[in-house]
Amino acid sequence: MRNMTVLAIAGIFVCSTVLCGCGKLSNEEFEGWKNDYVDANDKAFSNLGDRASSLETGLEQQSADLSQSIGDAKDDAIAASQLGDADTIKRSEDFSKSEDAKLREELTQAANAVGESAQNFARTEDAKLHETIRDLAVQANATAESVSSLEGGLMTAQKDLEKAMATKPMNAATVQFASGNVGLSDAAKDELNKAVTAIKGQPSAIVVVSGHADGSPVLGGRYRSNWDLSQARADSVAKYLKAQGVSNDVHTIARGHVAPVGSVKTKSGRAANRRADVTVYPPGTMPPGM
Repeated sequence: MRNMTVLAIAGIFVCSTVLCGCGKLSNEEFEGWKNDYVDANDKAFSNLGDRASSLETGLEQQSADLSQSIGDAKDDAIAASQLGDADTIKRSEDFSKSEDAKLREELTQAANAVGESAQNFARTEDAKLHETIRDLAVQANATAESVSSLEGGLMTAQKDLEKAMATKPMNAATVQFASGNVGLSDAAKDELNKAVTAIKGQPSAIVVVSGHADGSPVLGGRYRSNWDLSQARADSVAKYLKAQGVSNDVHTIARGHVAPVGSVKTKSGRAANRRADVTVYPPGTMPPGM
């Protein structure tokens, strides 16, 4: 405002200078006119300042009112937002409960369906199992009958075998001798000991010991021929059996070289022929030639 006053005074000064230069105003007149003009401008500018101050105060009040309105609107918006959040949470909770109930119902239905299927399967499989068991029982009965029939057949066959064995001679032992010798080796005694056990199990059986020779000519010594040599071998075996406690009737037979079991042309065959056979005959049977 003071800048405007200075400009006004400067304007007046310029005008006065022009007028004075033209000779129309005196200095006294100019000073009076200037003072009146300055007072009028000061008053006008004073009124203008009061109006500006009043306007500034009004603007400050409007600004405060606007700030208050903005704050209230903000608080209302926050409250509305919070209320909306609460409603949203409530709706979410209700929706969650509803979906949970639906899920439980679906799970219950599924479980019931599975249980029913399992029961149906169990009943079906149980029926199949019972049918299988019945079939197995029938097969077991048929098998039992077959086994029983087989057992009967086996028992009959065993009895027939026992009967046949009871009438069939048994070769209890065969022992070898050295060339021209009638003495028993350790191996021969071991073989005869086995025969003793079998013979003692049949006390009523008849024991026949047959002596054999290899067919080689007897050129001298105690024995005149293969017949005498084979007889001496049979007697040696019979004597050993008796010495081991055999109480059965024991008979000896000389077979010479007429019943070979090996070739008389080979060394091994002749060794096999130098032997004595122990044969056990069941009761009621007689050895050939006796």
